[in-house]
Amino acid sequence: MFIPRTLVSRQLTTSNVVLYTTPGNCQAQVGKLSFANGSTTTTIKVSIYKVPAGDTAGVSNLLSPPRPVSPGEAWDCTLAVGHLLQPGMTLQAKDDTGSAVTVSGKMLEFPAL
Repeated sequence: MFIPRTLVSRQLTTSNVVLYTTPGNCQAQVGKLSFANGSTTTTIKVSIYKVPAGDTAGVSNLLSPPRPVSPGEAWDCTLAVGHLLQPGMTLQAKDDTGSAVTVSGKMLEFPAL
């Protein structure tokens, strides 16, 4: 049985922001992940990480390389959809300016196997 979870909409920073942490008794699948650039003048690069429990975000767990999001653009990251997170894993993201990108999304939780 799947339990849908909505990610709390938040603004990215130049440091990694934890978007979601998989509970210890669950696995989770990314259902949707969207990034909206509220700037009217600046293209902002967004990086997304799928981080194992106890690890830190870095090149080895980069889910999406820095992707430019144009001014006013809302980008649905279809590359992230379907990715499975094991218990304790986190989904993290950051941008290169920390000023105008808001992220939202949905996760599907289900009992760990």
